[in-house]
Amino acid sequence: MFLKDFLVKINEKIPLHLACDWDNVGLLVEPDENFLLKRIMLTNDLTEKVMNESLSKDVDLIISYHPPIFRPLKTICQSNWKERIIARCLENRMAIYSPHTALDAIHGGINDWLIGQFSCSNIRPVEISTQKPRFEYQIQLNDSERKSLICDQLEANESHGIIQCNGDILPLILDKIRKQNVNFSTITNCPKLPLLLEGMGRMANLSKPMKIDDIVSTLKSSLGLKRIRLALANNHTNDTMIKTIGVCAGSGSSILRQIQPKTVDFFITGEMSHHEILDAIHSGTSIALCEHTNTERGYIQSILYDYLVENFPTISILMSEVDKDPIQIV
Repeated sequence: MFLKDFLVKINEKIPLHLACDWDNVGLLVEPDENFLLKRIMLTNDLTEKVMNESLSKDVDLIISYHPPIFRPLKTICQSNWKERIIARCLENRMAIYSPHTALDAIHGGINDWLIGQFSCSNIRPVEISTQKPRFEYQIQLNDSERKSLICDQLEANESHGIIQCNGDILPLILDKIRKQNVNFSTITNCPKLPLLLEGMGRMANLSKPMKIDDIVSTLKSSLGLKRIRLALANNHTNDTMIKTIGVCAGSGSSILRQIQPKTVDFFITGEMSHHEILDAIHSGTSIALCEHTNTERGYIQSILYDYLVENFPTISILMSEVDKDPIQIV
């Protein structure tokens, strides 16, 4: 399969427009327009150890959950480890693709997997994603009876006295309005459409209340961890029964700030700063920190890997054997 055909299909599964505005997702290194894929390696982070492993296994495409090119590169030199990786990819004709926060946001993505370790109801995103509307502008007419005359033979939508159109024909619409002496009140941008099942973070009601100790045990078991870090809210003990939870894979402080105080009793993420944890526990939310990539890697090793194997049978799919969270709790 050619790289360009692979990208079309995987972008249907993981729409890149769902990624955060600050993120750098999609195809980051492209060896050739007609690049043939025979072998893909999945990793959470593209480190130099993973790069060496990819070269030893003759990989054509590295899918790195975290983008190795995040901030703009001014040079590609040997003095910086990320630049060395990009140089080796270019030298060895190896492509790089990163889904990052687009994979967090999709329905059935990393955050749904993370909260799915518990029996929950009313699962919803904390920050709902949106999509662009079909049309850019909407014009509110005062004379709704004559709107069809204006929209005739133009790529525009008419409904309830409102004309919706794109910028290229907006001058034509306004010209028709003027010539037909139709009054209008406003011209505004069409609002983005909410995607109620997709977005950043997740929160939910537990099907049955759970003790904090039991939540911790479930987390350690499902993520394959011997230890996690726990910060109890000021009004909680290890035996406190929890009814509502929130999750955010990776770094969750910005998502937790969007949750109204006392909306969730317990919040699961990879990392937060000391002062952000203090804010949370004083607001009545206990925090479980599992380390950044430990909240992501399980999805990549299971759900994403299985999807690629099933949907791309002509490509050999490999999982990095050396990728791991850089932090060890000893």
